[in-house]
Amino acid sequence: SGPTDLLDADGGAPITFLEPTPEEFRKGGIEIGMPPEYVELLIDITAPSRAGAVSPPNGTVQSILGRPPVGIEQFGRDHAAVWHS
Repeated sequence: SGPTDLLDADGGAPITFLEPTPEEFRKGGIEIGMPPEYVELLIDITAPSRAGAVSPPNGTVQSILGRPPVGIEQFGRDHAAVWHS
């Protein structure tokens, strides 16, 4: 079970999570007309996440939003119309 399963739990159209390699992303981005510099920027800024360098939960989201963050399940329920439009 992953985030896409949780977001798709209401029985709408299936949501597929794809995680292309940087090379696949580069090729696809260029094919759809993204500027090469932007493609490289996106690859660069997502490199730490792809490498597993994510931080544990902390108080940043609550500090910025002024309220506690919601879990993926609640986020999916709150925005179900977007996933299935």
